[in-house]
Amino acid sequence: KQSFRRIAAVLATAAAPVGLLSIDAASCNLLMRPVRVIMEAIGAGYGNTGGYFYSRLNTIFGNPNTYAGLMSIACLLSIWLVITAASRSQKILCTILLMVNAVSYLLAFSMGSLGVFVVACLAMLVLSPAEKRMDLFLLLVQTAVVALIVGAVSVKGFGDDVTGSFLPMIMLIVGCAAACVLEIFVREKLVARLADKGKLLIGLVAAVAVIAVVYLVAALNVTGSYTFGTEGEFRRAISLPAGDYSLSMQADGSTSVRVTYKNTNNLVQNNETDLVNGASDAPVTFTVPEDSKLVFFYFGGEQGATLNEAAYTGAKDGSVKLGYKLLPAFIADRIQDLTANGNVVQRGVYRQDAIKLWKTAPVFGRGLGGFENGVASVQDYYYETKYAHNHYVEALCDLGVLGLLAFLSMLGTAVWTLVKSRKEKPLIVMLLAACVLQMFGQAVTDVTWSSGSCLPMFFAVLAAITVFCADSLRLKLPEKNKGGAVRWPVTVVCAVFTVLIGLNLIAQSKLNSDNLTLDDLKLGAKIDLFEANDYKMSYLMSNYDDETLAAKYAASLSRVESNTITVLLAQYYANIGDFNRAFDILDRGAEYTRANAEQWQKIFRLEEAIVDPVGSLSAVERIKDDTYIKR
Repeated sequence: KQSFRRIAAVLATAAAPVGLLSIDAASCNLLMRPVRVIMEAIGAGYGNTGGYFYSRLNTIFGNPNTYAGLMSIACLLSIWLVITAASRSQKILCTILLMVNAVSYLLAFSMGSLGVFVVACLAMLVLSPAEKRMDLFLLLVQTAVVALIVGAVSVKGFGDDVTGSFLPMIMLIVGCAAACVLEIFVREKLVARLADKGKLLIGLVAAVAVIAVVYLVAALNVTGSYTFGTEGEFRRAISLPAGDYSLSMQADGSTSVRVTYKNTNNLVQNNETDLVNGASDAPVTFTVPEDSKLVFFYFGGEQGATLNEAAYTGAKDGSVKLGYKLLPAFIADRIQDLTANGNVVQRGVYRQDAIKLWKTAPVFGRGLGGFENGVASVQDYYYETKYAHNHYVEALCDLGVLGLLAFLSMLGTAVWTLVKSRKEKPLIVMLLAACVLQMFGQAVTDVTWSSGSCLPMFFAVLAAITVFCADSLRLKLPEKNKGGAVRWPVTVVCAVFTVLIGLNLIAQSKLNSDNLTLDDLKLGAKIDLFEANDYKMSYLMSNYDDETLAAKYAASLSRVESNTITVLLAQYYANIGDFNRAFDILDRGAEYTRANAEQWQKIFRLEEAIVDPVGSLSAVERIKDDTYIKR
């Protein structure tokens, strides 16, 4: 139990500085200044590391959704540490850790992650021993309330990272202090009084649910004026019937509005269409089309200006809800378009296109990065994304049925192990089951299993399951075998990948050096099996010193399906006078990147250069041949 607690503490504590620095980077930059100096010393460019706040906290890791994948596990670990603390000092330290992790997690406001997190907390309640259930429930409520209050006040200090507002950091300290006071002087006594009252717990859960619903309804409807801070603009969304409208604004100070709408096509492509721009000094007229799903109002104003009212008349009369009195601003911004959210629709398109790609290589998949590389070949319209935003579909596309089964085997084995260990280790299973639910649940909507910031935490959880709960899965091997039948194959595989990744790192270090040579590119192409094609193409685009080797590289690259090498490889063949091969490469590339207009334009420019008769007598002969004209 002690060793498990230490591991949980290490993992939860390791995540806390990320949240702390992210909040600081988006506000006062007190802690980030020396950290940036250290980061710059580690490697050029890392000194730009930072976070900012717009509707939610974009962290030093960048994407709030992948950050939420990391911090959700840190929060679950912190919750467990508090309720299993053996002393008051432990309880205080773990409460501070929990608040730092919880506040930064909430500010990232990843709705997909938070939805799974609520389910994970409920799972903890169900799986917890009866004597710990009330303890856990009160802690969850206490943490949620304090974190919401801290987050709601903190957002007023974000966005001003030039002069630097200390409000978010001050509120975090206040929140930690308040949580510790509640923990020692309130919750601890409540737990003692309410022990062994299971029916009361059910009533409290129901009461909290009712209060939450009542509060949410009130929060969405109690609104008033909006005073602009440093953000300069805020957005509101309304579902309006088609027709003509006139919008009148009453404001103290200079304000403006931009009205846009989204139809089904906009939702699919995750964009919107402008209707009108106007100012508060005169009514703004606009027409909502028949195919509109949602209308957006982007209000802008100088700092200190107050927008008191924005009323519309026409096919429907009403007013735009401006300042939410009971709802934190960052939450209000995030829930505006829940009824027609472009990101949700867009992710559905990603999944559909990933399935199309998977069907081209169903058993083994298209290889790591196969979705990003090949998605333009199956798109109905062009969009850019590295991930399918569903790791199950991504694994299917990149690694085929076998890869998906391998991924699911981690989930299945973890669940089976926890089920078998529940009676023996209920407290440990309670935590690890919630973590597994969070890790594999958020993978339905986010790219957490493709994120370097999440994977160390995720695999640490799986390792903890293996170390502390996997006795039930111990293989029954002959005494003389001693497990060698398992260990040796695993050791060989690990050794092979250690060598391959080591060679990749060596090649990358040479590529990023200040004195890169052609010999370095040749070495990279030889030893780096992960990125050999990049080195080969770089060699062809340089003043290569070995025509035979260049031809060998070009031949191997011509057999690769790629969304990046088409034009460059065709340019190589055109440069050496092999125009038929150049056109073949361009034909394949046009089909493989068929949704990418920019790629088509590059192809046309190269084809035009090849058949342009100006300054090239051979080009005159080429355009006389029907073959080239038809192509």
